[in-house]
Amino acid sequence: MESYTLPKNLNFSGIEEAFKKLEDNENLKLRLPNGLKESGVFGLEGLVCQLIATWLRNNKGERIFHCFADKAEPNSFDKISSSFYGICILRLADKILLSNKEEVATSIALATAFERVKKIIGGDFESAYKGLYVAIPSIKSTGVNREFNNPLYARDEVIGKEAFYKLTEKALATVVPQHSKSAHINDVKEHVSNIIRELFDNTHKHARESEKGDILPINFRGIIFNSVSVSSVRLSELISSVGGKDMLLFSAEWRKWMDENKKNLPVLDITVVDAGPGYAKRWTGKAKDELTQEDEIEAVLQCFVKNNSTSPNIGDGSGLTHVLSGLRRLRGWFRLRTGSVAVSRSFFEGTGSLKINANDVNKMSTHIEGVSFNIVIPLVSFEQEGKNHV
Repeated sequence: MESYTLPKNLNFSGIEEAFKKLEDNENLKLRLPNGLKESGVFGLEGLVCQLIATWLRNNKGERIFHCFADKAEPNSFDKISSSFYGICILRLADKILLSNKEEVATSIALATAFERVKKIIGGDFESAYKGLYVAIPSIKSTGVNREFNNPLYARDEVIGKEAFYKLTEKALATVVPQHSKSAHINDVKEHVSNIIRELFDNTHKHARESEKGDILPINFRGIIFNSVSVSSVRLSELISSVGGKDMLLFSAEWRKWMDENKKNLPVLDITVVDAGPGYAKRWTGKAKDELTQEDEIEAVLQCFVKNNSTSPNIGDGSGLTHVLSGLRRLRGWFRLRTGSVAVSRSFFEGTGSLKINANDVNKMSTHIEGVSFNIVIPLVSFEQEGKNHV
């Protein structure tokens, strides 16, 4: 069985090449780095999660994770388990191999991951991970199903708005502690909480089943919180190292703001990710080989139309409209990757239509599983900078 290694310093184009590798090989051992350059910001970790989702769906043999650990002891897996993607791959692989190709017991490989998840369940976000990072996984695997055993749920339903606000408040205090007591962050918290609750609720309603409506036996969903302080130099480094032509949509706007205000731009980076069928397959009920790319584009655009939904609940269908409205208010940027398309839009000027159209869609070369919805929000008050706050 061939082994494919994803490099630590991967970028957007590199991971799209990795998707192609998975598409061409249905029996592949996967090797992932213990950590990602720049902590996987601007949606890069979300794409790695989608790589795992695609690997889980496409692999026809044993799903073998060939890791870089040298010893069969919990500390060898501490670093990779400090990321959302690391917890997912360790939990969902059929077999885990050490660097010398010897198999390691799942209980050993998952020991530190379980300790982190226990802290997350207990609400101890600060000590669960390292640095300005929090990830809340919801994982469904064979055996005992603990998909709802996390703070995003009350029994088997997504927690209400007030509880979600408190969870968001705690997560933001961990990833942006220097802003936790500012008046501006208090305004941001409410809108961010509403945005990510809508997005996570979408994963609950639409990403736990296949395009045919069957419950997926192996699955994951969750939220990744991050923060970055961006200077003009670091922005250039991020564009160079992470890449993605989508980033050019907001990089010029950010540079102009930093030049005018002579300061760095702190931003909040959040990704809501799932391993479901993706927008187009779930919308149409069709398998990927039954969809043209134009069919996909049309289906994805329909998902952004107010009051459209695959849910039988007549109250559903406005979630993505609310997400865009919140992002415009917060002058944010988003990038969605699903199927064989990517959708992105910048609201940095605080204006613009909430209608997503074909100009916002980029055609990608490979069809992938799951959805990653990355949002990036400036943590500055534009009112204080003498600008109109929308």
